[in-house]
Amino acid sequence: MAQPMYAVEYLAGMQVEGGKVYLSADILTAYPTANMLKMKTEGVSVSIDGTDMFSTNYDDESHITTGKSYIFNKDCLVAIG
Repeated sequence: MAQPMYAVEYLAGMQVEGGKVYLSADILTAYPTANMLKMKTEGVSVSIDGTDMFSTNYDDESHITTGKSYIFNKDCLVAIG
């Protein structure tokens, strides 16, 4: 399977606390050019906008836009790009 060909401009790493709500608007205020989050911890589940939690894998990426909320099940590191 072909791998995507793109480069990510990393802007920051963000240590998040399990159980705490994080708003995409706050992230985008701090990093206005950001458009993605990348999981940098293995074995983390996340809820987006109050939906059921689902598991993520190391290096999973997600597009970020305003109007979203995230809750992680445990402390983890997320890269912002």
